[in-house]
Amino acid sequence: MIGVSPRSEPIPGQLPTKPLAATGHSEYRCIMNALDSLPDTIVSDPDILGGTPVFRGTRVPVATLFEHLESGCSLDEFLDWFPTVKREAAVELLMEAHRRVIQASAA
Repeated sequence: MIGVSPRSEPIPGQLPTKPLAATGHSEYRCIMNALDSLPDTIVSDPDILGGTPVFRGTRVPVATLFEHLESGCSLDEFLDWFPTVKREAAVELLMEAHRRVIQASAA
């Protein structure tokens, strides 16, 4: 649930009022397009959250990481709130997203 950590603790004033996916940023589209290149990290299965891209082995949507970072949370805070997400998976996703955004801005 957006705005609540898995431990049901509110994230005080941290999350944006509009999810990152709804902002229409070209960077977001680049990031979401990068998901296909990370099959060991990200999975999209119709039986898991209706096909929403999630970190492999979890029910944590990838967009949740970006929404938390956008709101000012650190990666460590995100990993504390979502302990099923492995640090390596989050870092791999962020590195690929960074690479894609740089490529898109250079084009």
